[in-house]
Amino acid sequence: MAKIGVVQGELYYYHRWRLCEFLGTVCFSACSCAFWCITGLAVNRMILVCSPKQYKRIFTWRTTPIFSFIPWCIALLTVLPMFIWWGGMEFDPETMFCLSDLDNMQPNMFLAAVMSLSVILSFMSIIVAQFRIKAKRRQLTAIAPNISLMNVIGSDRKGKEKNDNTDDITEGLRQEHDDIAMSGRLLAAIFLSSFIWSPALVAFVTHHIMNYGRDFWAFASLLGHMQPGLDCLCYVIISKYFRRGYKNAIRLIFCCKKRQRYATVANA
Repeated sequence: MAKIGVVQGELYYYHRWRLCEFLGTVCFSACSCAFWCITGLAVNRMILVCSPKQYKRIFTWRTTPIFSFIPWCIALLTVLPMFIWWGGMEFDPETMFCLSDLDNMQPNMFLAAVMSLSVILSFMSIIVAQFRIKAKRRQLTAIAPNISLMNVIGSDRKGKEKNDNTDDITEGLRQEHDDIAMSGRLLAAIFLSSFIWSPALVAFVTHHIMNYGRDFWAFASLLGHMQPGLDCLCYVIISKYFRRGYKNAIRLIFCCKKRQRYATVANA
């Protein structure tokens, strides 16, 4: 529906301006929410690495669903000024979809500021988390050899207890290494998302200076709308827990289908 203007043209929305505003709001909110979801994941990662005890208190089974709605709330609050102060949304013949007036500098700069805030906050969170992980890894690496030496010269009973401590530290080092790898991949995912949306953001901000034409807008729009789909792929590549969750979901779907098939055959 958002791209129906490409086929039907501006006349389709002439008497359907409410539909145009609705589609523009949904499209903008979804794209903005995709950015803020990555920001939320980066902040979540930073809290987990810097304050593990506080992380368990903050993110519980009650609060986590509430936090998951925050990106949508920010996206909707970002849309409100466009209707309150900047006259809402309308069909633009050049971009071929419904959005705010591109010749107005204020909404364009506001959009760029909101997206830049999301990207900057994401990068800062990942960098802080990565520095913290490296510091903890160096600290644990310096302690581990000393504990291993104490295990060699200690008694059997004490050596066994200290061996358990060594195993804990080894597991901690392995976890720190996995965290560093995941943080690097997450940083790459954020960079990829920013790069994908950069043509559209540049066109939005500089539209009052020059006209880019329909071909460029079609390319920038299609490229940018690939980002929400790539997020799922990035999560699968980054974390084994996401991969495990997708496997469980797929197995559940196919198992349910098999059960329904067997039930149909049995009833027949």
